[in-house]
Amino acid sequence: MSTHPNIAANVVANITAKDMANITAKDIANILGVGTDAVRMKYKRMFPTRPFDATEPLPREISGRLLADGRKKAAANKPANKPVTATPVTIPPAKKPSAPEFNLRRAMLIFLLVAPTAASVTNMYHVTGEITAEPITAALYTIVLSVTALGFTLAGTSSWLTAILSFLLIGYEAFCNLSRLYYGLMGGVCGNPTRFLGTVTDIFHSGSHGTAIAIAGFSAAMLAAVQYTAIFEINK
Repeated sequence: MSTHPNIAANVVANITAKDMANITAKDIANILGVGTDAVRMKYKRMFPTRPFDATEPLPREISGRLLADGRKKAAANKPANKPVTATPVTIPPAKKPSAPEFNLRRAMLIFLLVAPTAASVTNMYHVTGEITAEPITAALYTIVLSVTALGFTLAGTSSWLTAILSFLLIGYEAFCNLSRLYYGLMGGVCGNPTRFLGTVTDIFHSGSHGTAIAIAGFSAAMLAAVQYTAIFEINK
């Protein structure tokens, strides 16, 4: 195996005078990273009349000339530093955003959110209108109370304060639904239970008041369940 030219040049430069007194042709071949025959041929060209022995120490002038010649060739064979060329980087063009595809599942979930919300907003407006006796104030209160809980839920807020506030707003919304449904079942201002309520009381042998509260409470709970289940699925 040949010695790298840089290594050979460094070895030659570090040879001391003491080493030069005992160096052989075989040693020179090892230093220069060439075969003994190459050193012999060079020896014969430089000193054609002198005998050659690879294991015999050479005179300093002979070993010096052989090493100097090898050092020149090592320096000549030193590879030049090639300039590093930068590889051009091709940046792909940005993709144009594609139009959103119609998602039937999401559309159905939005419908399931809007329908109970609209029913709850109507009931909340009527109840708030009875409390405030002013249509504009009732409308503003209804918007704030109905939108706040939905906004917190859709935004995914998780602080304990917003959780408590959302729970209270949901409770108020359910109360408005229960009140309006109970009002309708009991015949409104007249206080005459509807035929449907009478049929249910006949089936379960229950009173009109308790049956109306049970039906209204169950309906209000179902509205809230559908509404917030739809929100949960949309957030997923």
